[in-house]
Amino acid sequence: MKNGIELKTLKNAELLLRLTMGFQKIEGHWWISHEHHSYPIK
Repeated sequence: MKNGIELKTLKNAELLLRLTMGFQKIEGHWWISHEHHSYPIK
């Protein structure tokens, strides 16, 4: 399982975007502290 989706459902899916985010809790609130976008080379 990856992100709540069974891997077998992704067999024929084309990867369009990968998004990675890091969060940090400051004074009781969650903030995005890192964001990275990447695209596959075709």
